[in-house]
Amino acid sequence: MKATKNMPAQLLAESGSQPTMEELGEISKAVKEAWMLEERIEKGTTLLTKLGEQLNVIKQKVIPDLMAKFNMSELTTTDGVKVKIVPYYSGKIISPSAYEWLQENGHGGAVKTEVFLPLGKDRMEDGQKAVDVLTKYGFMGACINTEVHHATLKALVKEIMESQDAPGRQIYCAFWSCSQNHSEVTANTQ
Repeated sequence: MKATKNMPAQLLAESGSQPTMEELGEISKAVKEAWMLEERIEKGTTLLTKLGEQLNVIKQKVIPDLMAKFNMSELTTTDGVKVKIVPYYSGKIISPSAYEWLQENGHGGAVKTEVFLPLGKDRMEDGQKAVDVLTKYGFMGACINTEVHHATLKALVKEIMESQDAPGRQIYCAFWSCSQNHSEVTANTQ
């Protein structure tokens, strides 16, 4: 429900008996409350996104950089908050040749392949035929999509980055953007 700030105080009934002024007031109050809640949710969502981004910068960049500067991997602050730098791996495929590299290096099982075929309305039977023999029926617009699920890629990045194969790591990071460390902050529960 989107409303303007100049919402009418009275609402017209579409059918049935006309509501009393008191009932119209009740409806108007509920509509205004819903509208105000929508605005608060929108503002809260924006704020939450910004706070999450700030937290990520601090945990993934600021704290690890400061601790690396002093060659520290763990610290307990004077107020009992513990921080520990832990390995963290993530990846994002940024080159189509990464899929080829995965196949050639024994990680082809991580690649998921999907075939999409756009069809018009009421074409369910044609869709089944196309799945069975796509080219025989001349369907156009089909495409093959390849991807690696983010959790699979994260595990694979960790496996490769922790392996002893330094050249493999260098080749791997030429195809992917890689992150390696972040901080883990734990409040003192004692």
